[in-house]
Amino acid sequence: MKRKHLLISLLLSSILFTSCASDYYVLNKYRNLALPTLVGYRGDNPLTVSLIADDAVLIEKNSRTAIREFDVTQYDKSFILRKISGHYFKLTERSSPLEKDTSIGLHFIFDNNGAKVFDNSTFISSNSEIKLEENKDYIFRITQDGDFTTLLINCDTLLHRKTKTPASEYTIFKTGDDTEVEIYSFEVEELEEKSFF
Repeated sequence: MKRKHLLISLLLSSILFTSCASDYYVLNKYRNLALPTLVGYRGDNPLTVSLIADDAVLIEKNSRTAIREFDVTQYDKSFILRKISGHYFKLTERSSPLEKDTSIGLHFIFDNNGAKVFDNSTFISSNSEIKLEENKDYIFRITQDGDFTTLLINCDTLLHRKTKTPASEYTIFKTGDDTEVEIYSFEVEELEEKSFF
């Protein structure tokens, strides 16, 4: 009887302790020391964002996560995105992942109609040719230099202009109800400030 109670206690405790997920995760922890370690914040549901390798994360359906290198706001970011399934994906550059006003930030929305860009809630650009196909890798490169932002997807330019969203630290990934994506090789290179004096 004692053995049965012990077994049940161990089983219950293992279920409780393994079902909890931390709100944070670390990318590039074991890679080349020259690459900075990045911190990820699990958003709405911590159980729907999983590390699948040292430099890769899976974002499940209807979920959100934010990734940053601490205190870097002028940067050249790059990562590989693979859409596993679905029709809607949103990428946002902004200063805080916890801001309650979700219209704040530079938003890149990808769906069946292509890509759209919003600066805060103002529509500024679109490209119907940029559509994310399933199980295909896309190289994203985001450069933010002052109030000038550039976003390249593979070799296509989605944005190259001044915006109202300078000094963003976080890249926020949001998936739709039926969308899952994987993010690989997320790297951030800080831009050096140039002084002309």
